Amino acid sequence: MPPIQAAFAAKDITKFEQLTGKWAQSIKLMDALLGTDSNFLLGSWQAEARAQAANRTEAAALRYDLRSLVSLWDSGTPDLQDYARREWNGLVGDYYGGRWQLYFFQPGQGFADRSAGRRHRLARVRQHLGASGHRLSEPATWRLVRAGQPRRGWAGRHPLTATAATAWVKPGGTAQVTVVFANSNLIRSADNVGLTVSAPAGYVVRPATPTTTRQVPVGGTFTAKWTVAAPANAPSGSTPALNAGVSWRSGSESSRATAAAQLLVTGDIAAPYTTVSTNNAGFAQSGDNFSIAGGGVRTCGVTATNSERSIAKKNVLADDQAVITQVTSQDNTSPYARAGLVASNDLSASGSAGYATIGVTPGHGCVFGWDRDGNGTIDSSAETGGFAPTVYVRLGRHGDQLNGSCSSDGKKTGLWWAVRPFLGWPPAKTWAWL
Repeated sequence: MPPIQAAFAAKDITKFEQLTGKWAQSIKLMDALLGTDSNFLLGSWQAEARAQAANRTEAAALRYDLRSLVSLWDSGTPDLQDYARREWNGLVGDYYGGRWQLYFFQPGQGFADRSAGRRHRLARVRQHLGASGHRLSEPATWRLVRAGQPRRGWAGRHPLTATAATAWVKPGGTAQVTVVFANSNLIRSADNVGLTVSAPAGYVVRPATPTTTRQVPVGGTFTAKWTVAAPANAPSGSTPALNAGVSWRSGSESSRATAAAQLLVTGDIAAPYTTVSTNNAGFAQSGDNFSIAGGGVRTCGVTATNSERSIAKKNVLADDQAVITQVTSQDNTSPYARAGLVASNDLSASGSAGYATIGVTPGHGCVFGWDRDGNGTIDSSAETGGFAPTVYVRLGRHGDQLNGSCSSDGKKTGLWWAVRPFLGWPPAKTWAWL
């Protein structure tokens, strides 16, 4: 489910359809396995209930009661839905599988919000199960699921990840890339596994560990590493793409998968700007465009750790002034990864007061965080959805109040959404940070 959620947040329809297809296939396999034992057939329980009835009216009532207990429970108490759920053949494949199909809707039509309509359709499915006269299997069907028997297309569709030890590289420098293949096939090993990494022209890619293995067992992984050398004339601010690939066999089937990672070529930051980093980060500047690559502990929500990679300018945000920046791109490294503005009396000193951030995230829209108690760490946050790069973020100060807001176009005539005001702003020397 987390990869499905990530694909949905990234609006990657192709990946979303592939992952939800695999999810549906898992449900079908589970239903088939349950169908090998009469103790796990919904139809068997239905037949037993019908045998207790004195007439057709009682049989219909008992059938409705049995199906209602394992689905809607009671139409007046929707919070108890699935209260007595069971993993039974027929219930898993027809009912749960059907609900997932509705929940995932038709992603090819886009990712518009249809939650209200979806809830209505799911409610109808629950009602239909209780009222339906459809009879499910009663004797065991004994559909064989033989260990080691491959099912076509069952191999994991996205079993590959590629990450860089550092997300940046200096011109003429090197970076290490790690590629991990995970065998998500639940039935068979992955055989003759081979990993590759490619980079743009001028970059030299050398393996640092073996890149092939004879076999990866069910649920196992295979990891390989490469060293990527950047050309000495690599332009500052460029973002070379590294493409990873894997090929393997599962039984008689051959499969392939790809993944990608991205590096930032770093460069000098010109005055009056300076840089501050609480971890190993890289920076680049091209005119008024800035790039930052790095990672760390998230600063949204409550945390006792400051974790920024910042390009800073001192002595800004005087009373009745605002700072605005445009976030043009952001990697989806986590739902709460934030890109935007940070302000404080002095972010170069840990624990400095007047600490607040406004930024856009891959999974939660625009997020505003602030230091409520003045100890120099984020302890409060608020968010508003509907924002993704390209997006403008703004910090504005009025007296002891600091406001964070986001806009899709950044124009004075455009709509700025205020996230939450920050109170208790110390008026001493103020730095603003990208």
